[in-house]
Amino acid sequence: MLYLGVLVGYFLVFPMTLQFLANYQLSDSIQNQLSLSSYIDNFTELIGAMGITFEIPLLLWLLGLFGVVNKDMLKKYRRHAFLAVVILAAVITPTGDPFTLTLVSLPLCLLYELSIRLC
Repeated sequence: MLYLGVLVGYFLVFPMTLQFLANYQLSDSIQNQLSLSSYIDNFTELIGAMGITFEIPLLLWLLGLFGVVNKDMLKKYRRHAFLAVVILAAVITPTGDPFTLTLVSLPLCLLYELSIRLC
């Protein structure tokens, strides 16, 4: 799951983030300069965050094994979880456009549904 999250972050989310950061301009008098250190920092944080968030089904599966959560509880709080996923996606992605937000939150919502199936 970690590798899958890294691949989604690398092939889907990071190219859009890089395009946003390269085209973002505060004003015409201020030139946008991307440094190698900011590129590496952004890359590692984004890829790491996507990799860790893809571990959610395994975490919920383990919590289900220990009896902390169950399938009915996950179904009951599905709306709350989807709201938390959208908020998490808004934090992960630096852009404010709805397409990128949907691109990040849709896999996370599907992972939550997978968690329900695993429990």
